[in-house]
Amino acid sequence: MEIAYRREGNSIYAVLPAKRAEEKDPYAIQMLLRNQIPFVIPLSVRYIDNDPYLLYQISNRQSLTEFCRVQKLTVDCLKRFIRNLWSLTEKMQDFFLSTETILLIPELIFITRDREKFEFCIDPYESKPFLKQLQELLQNMLNWIDYNDKQAVTFLYEIQIMADQGLPTKKELEDLGKKIFTPKAEAFQPEQAVPKLREQELYQRKSWRIRIKEWLQTKNKKKQISIPEPPKPEPVLRQAEQEPEETVLLNTEMRNGSAIELWDAEQKLPVVVLPSSGGLFGKQTGSVTAVIPVPTVSRIHGKLYQEKGVYYVEDLNSMNGTRLNGAMLVPYSRAEVHSGDVLQIGGRQFRITLPIDK
Repeated sequence: MEIAYRREGNSIYAVLPAKRAEEKDPYAIQMLLRNQIPFVIPLSVRYIDNDPYLLYQISNRQSLTEFCRVQKLTVDCLKRFIRNLWSLTEKMQDFFLSTETILLIPELIFITRDREKFEFCIDPYESKPFLKQLQELLQNMLNWIDYNDKQAVTFLYEIQIMADQGLPTKKELEDLGKKIFTPKAEAFQPEQAVPKLREQELYQRKSWRIRIKEWLQTKNKKKQISIPEPPKPEPVLRQAEQEPEETVLLNTEMRNGSAIELWDAEQKLPVVVLPSSGGLFGKQTGSVTAVIPVPTVSRIHGKLYQEKGVYYVEDLNSMNGTRLNGAMLVPYSRAEVHSGDVLQIGGRQFRITLPIDK
């Protein structure tokens, strides 16, 4: 499926050609345009050069493909994905919409910026078997899963087995969740009750003098003044969890001529160095190759990379966008760069120096 991206002001859209658009005012498209259905990306229909297109508003969202390039799928992500997808199927039934119009394509499944919700694109003019799409998507997820997370591996494989046998029901998914995530209850051991009964029996056999003596000892213990423990110092956040305060020169050895450098035109930030093969840039320490500590820069803003000796820059659906020599880049569309080109990242100007020119 051919997907294009379009930026209009501060809004970013994923664009798909509308098939069978000659059908006038179909029920499905009217429902999607007039209602904001939960877990559905806002949709609009636009005519470009007299051809109809579907525009999905994907601002402040990240596609599943881009998300998995940075980190692996954990069990929490998988649970949230399945829960959101099945909630969407229930909502679509409430609106008498077919679940076969849901596009289960990784590039068209988006995660909100807070990473708390998955949202999906719906093509009212296209219909594909939902179960077949789900099976293909689960197969792709096997390449993105965190295999150190045993619960995630078990959960994904169990769902895949269920999908191969037919579309799982909501109850089957709930039972699967209880099976995997609910700890097993310890078996009742009747011998544990024996010591308690034995203790009561011995207490009843004690003389009244012994009972009074024990009661006084207990009462005296309660009157003793207990010195409170000093409060524990609050844990100090590790440097990796704090907001970066300065750009880190990631590897000074890369300055020997095998690196890409971004020079801040305002000379307020140190040189940002990336390997000759490229890497991600943004402000989130630990997730990008080069950290740019500017508030207007997105956490994972974009990437600069090399293919067959040619260097490209790509904006990863950042909040404020990326400009190359003054021209705004379309998200997820690469543009060729050369030494001396100027990148505008979060309102800051950076000059590119490529290793081939060193």
